[in-house]
Amino acid sequence: MREKHIERPRRAASVLVTALAGLGAAAACSDDEAAYEPEIPWIELGSPSGGIPACAPGWLATSAPGRATVCDPWPEATSGECPTGSTRFPGEPGCVAIGSACPAGDFPEDLPTGAPLRYVLAGATGGDGSSPERPMASIIEALNDLEPGTTIVIGRGVYDFTEVALRDGTTLRGACPEATVLRSERMADSVGAISVIEGSSEVRDLSVEAAERPAVMVRWGASVHLAGIVVSRARGAGLLAFGGATLTADGIVVEGTRAWDADTTGAAIHAREGASVTLRRTLVTGTEGLGARAVEEGTRVVVEASTFAGNVIGLGAEDGGALEARGVVVEDATTSGARASGTGSTIVVTDSLLRDRVAPPSGVERTEPARALEAIAGGSLTAVSSWIADVRGLGARAIGAASMLRIEGSVLSGMRTDETLGAGGVGVTVADGATLELVSSVLEHNAELAASAAGIGSVLRMEDVVVRDTVGAGAAGMASGRGLVAARGAHVEGSRTLFERNRDVTVYAADPGTEITLRHSIVRDALARSCAETTCADAAGGIGVGSYLGSTVRLRRFAVTGSPLCGVQLAEGGTIDLQLGEIAGHPIGACVQDAGYDLDHLTDGVRFRDNGTNLDTTSLPVPDASDPWGE
Repeated sequence: MREKHIERPRRAASVLVTALAGLGAAAACSDDEAAYEPEIPWIELGSPSGGIPACAPGWLATSAPGRATVCDPWPEATSGECPTGSTRFPGEPGCVAIGSACPAGDFPEDLPTGAPLRYVLAGATGGDGSSPERPMASIIEALNDLEPGTTIVIGRGVYDFTEVALRDGTTLRGACPEATVLRSERMADSVGAISVIEGSSEVRDLSVEAAERPAVMVRWGASVHLAGIVVSRARGAGLLAFGGATLTADGIVVEGTRAWDADTTGAAIHAREGASVTLRRTLVTGTEGLGARAVEEGTRVVVEASTFAGNVIGLGAEDGGALEARGVVVEDATTSGARASGTGSTIVVTDSLLRDRVAPPSGVERTEPARALEAIAGGSLTAVSSWIADVRGLGARAIGAASMLRIEGSVLSGMRTDETLGAGGVGVTVADGATLELVSSVLEHNAELAASAAGIGSVLRMEDVVVRDTVGAGAAGMASGRGLVAARGAHVEGSRTLFERNRDVTVYAADPGTEITLRHSIVRDALARSCAETTCADAAGGIGVGSYLGSTVRLRRFAVTGSPLCGVQLAEGGTIDLQLGEIAGHPIGACVQDAGYDLDHLTDGVRFRDNGTNLDTTSLPVPDASDPWGE
């Protein structure tokens, strides 16, 4: 770790102290006391009043001491796993069965009346399918010469077949997902185990095992509705819709979808070429790729009240596709919870929870920390009224020119360091020309850094934001625990922001071209580095605002209070410009370590009070310009 000390002439120091003391005293006598107070309407509440306003239906508002209120999807959570054949959906009070309850006999009992039925039962012989007493043995045979609107009633048993093609008006109805299993072993990437090739069809109350192909495929303007089905171990895609097709689903499970090969990404639900997919009450687990994927302009995927657990990527939009998620839980994603990639790609996440509960599966090797939310390569992602928690990596990141990430009314809490990589633990980060907006949101209890911006053209905007209690776990080095870091030419704009109980340097800027501008902002109760009593006792930090290495920081209508070392510090060409505010309650109000710095930049309507020394120019450690990504 690089610590720098800058020696300054004692005569220059005495002149600066005299000038600052006089101007500070004059400012303190102003009749307009309100001029020094940042206007933050929600400051007494401790969090933005525009935070999560209400939980999604069935979710429960919860809070812990010192933390923001969040929404829990399991309002009456029970311990242990759900029984076989059932699962939990967000907002529902307990375990619910997938599909209809299994009947006492071979066939379901609540069949439609007044519509043609054809019966199929494994092992049957000689039947024509006209009644439960005369079932056919083959699903393929049962599809021949159907009347429009026929329901193929499939009884208990395992049915091995190559592929089933459904035409307009056909319904496949099993006894229940546990008892009726359709199994296709032959490899094919262009045809599903069940393919809907024209018109509108329905599949319900059965399981599909498609070892070497997609389980359900709908194409070229056709449509299918899925209800109460379980798809297992499909290859390439669990459910595939393309060519303007429509797929809707309610109460289904898609588990263990595999990629075609090491070079091809799989997806449990894959929509492309203008397809429309709507999922409700869906559980997607264990995908070797994306849980739900929308690809190409005109393609739209909508997901509601669903859970995506243990997938490489939970939700994805690529190459112009659009995905919307409402009331969704994304857990334990290996790489990314939700990722928008490519120009025109959009994801909107509302009333949702993204978190890590367990470590990545054994054998999974990460090369970089996971991300809960990310917009890359020109993609756009918006998260509203959501909770991002305990991710082993980054809460949210935007990277690349034209990439846009907006977080509104949300909480990002408890990002952790990836134990294997020794990196991560960052709330939000923006880099390489992207834009990230934080509105009415809270960053709290993150391990390494709360917010960072890096790179020319990168912009971080913060409005009505709280940044507090960054832990300073130490994996990112001496910089660990900072509230806001800007470097390498990035720009940060903030309004009505509160920074409290962050470590080292709460607001840190470095490098030429880097600018931080905060209006109506409070920086208070900075803490020393977590190593202050052990390995870095001689450079413990504890600074409110710092500008270094040619960067610029501007504060307008501000308060910087209660740091254990300096209220503000500038060194190595850094500049700080203060207007209408106060610096109070520090051992040193301003640590100015560049000779000849124009004190007018520090004293325009600024009062210094209750500091041990208003200004000091003696040698102090200059904080290290560590990687702001925490990687």
